[in-house]
Amino acid sequence: MNKPPTGTGQQAVSGADKENSLDSFSTFAPVPSNEVPPDFDPDLNPIRSQRDKGARRERELVAKHLEIGVHAERVPLSGAAHYRGADHDIDIYIFGEDAGALVAEVKARKSGEGFKTLESWLGENDLLFLVRDRQDPLVVLPWKVWELILGRVRP
Repeated sequence: MNKPPTGTGQQAVSGADKENSLDSFSTFAPVPSNEVPPDFDPDLNPIRSQRDKGARRERELVAKHLEIGVHAERVPLSGAAHYRGADHDIDIYIFGEDAGALVAEVKARKSGEGFKTLESWLGENDLLFLVRDRQDPLVVLPWKVWELILGRVRP
C-alpha cells in the first residue's frame, strides 16, 4: 500500500478502490486550514455580502437622521456582538444627545419579502397599528411621517 503524502489527511487507496474513491475528484482535495483556496472570492461570500448590506442600510439611516438634524449613531459591531449589552443596530437621539437614545433595529430585503403585506395594509395612511391579543400594538409608519414627528419633538 502506498503512503499518503504528508500533511494532506488523505489515506492511500488501492488501484481497484481508486475508481470509486472520492480522492479521484479534485473538488474534494483537502485544503490546509491555514490556506485560502485559490478560487475563493471574498466578495462572493454570501455571509459577508449580507453583513455588508445590513451595515450599508444602517449607515444610510444614520445619514438620513443627521440630514434632518437628529443625532443618530450606528452601534459598533451591530448584529455581530452585543456592544455594551446592546442588541440593536442604531441609537437615535430624538431628545438630544444628553437624553437617552431610542434603539432601533434595521431590516432590509431586496425583494421586499415580508414588507409587501405591511405596505399594502398601510396603503396611503400615515400609520399602521399591528395589534395582537394581549400584546402592546406595534406601529409602522413611512419615513415622511417619522420625519414630521421628529421635527416636532426635537429640542
